[in-house]
Amino acid sequence: MSFDAAALLEPLSVAIHAVNRARPEPGSTALVLGAGTVGLLTAAMARQSGCTVVTICDVDQGRVDYALANGFATHGYVVPRPLHSSSSSSSIDGLWTPGADGVMTPSGSSYSLLDSRLEGAKATAQDILAVSKDPHPGTIMDEDEDDGVDVTFECTGKEVCVHTSLYATKPGGKVIMVGMGTPIQTLPLSVAHLREVDILGIFRYANTYATGIRLLCAQKKGGAFGLPSLDKMVTHRFKGLHNARQAFELAGRTVDDEGRLVLKVLIEA
Repeated sequence: MSFDAAALLEPLSVAIHAVNRARPEPGSTALVLGAGTVGLLTAAMARQSGCTVVTICDVDQGRVDYALANGFATHGYVVPRPLHSSSSSSSIDGLWTPGADGVMTPSGSSYSLLDSRLEGAKATAQDILAVSKDPHPGTIMDEDEDDGVDVTFECTGKEVCVHTSLYATKPGGKVIMVGMGTPIQTLPLSVAHLREVDILGIFRYANTYATGIRLLCAQKKGGAFGLPSLDKMVTHRFKGLHNARQAFELAGRTVDDEGRLVLKVLIEA
């Protein structure tokens, strides 16, 4: 395998572990929220495991385009940025007020604010599902099937995306919590409860490196769908540890100063 592909073994292991937890059946449908490095690799692993429809979503058009052009997903959706505005990023601030006894109680506008967020997440989920049902070569969609995907991989950690994942998953489906968000979030658990949606968390990976190495070594041997080439995921390189700060700052962005897509950033000795 190439050095660049080997540098992606760690995030690939996260993706392998996420799909192992989901255990999708061949022919399943999947949704991936977040098209960063982990999201892209999770989408690829979902396809590799037999999911015939894999929709990937992100607020960045370039990332979604990259996922589709390079075979990581079959469908893509660009989420409108207002959904991710600062007003919707906090899970507790403005919703709950500590009382004199230390007990958190709902603030005056908390219910209407939360309802607004949930309605927005529900609408986004419906838009995503509409895109996922577009005709695709080699795919047969059951119009009578309950609305929703079989498994959703939430790779952002953002509360609003967790809300969306619950609404986008079919009754009896699974939501895999891949992204690490804030310690406390407000979730519409009744949505999962009444529709029997399983919520499963993962933390990094477990016993997946051997599988990742085998997949990377077999990338270009043909046959059934395997992993797409990962070499192009390394978009930027920095020479020497003295450039580490600049590299880490760039890794936290979606595009560089020239407007080029940022995915994986390498620091070379």
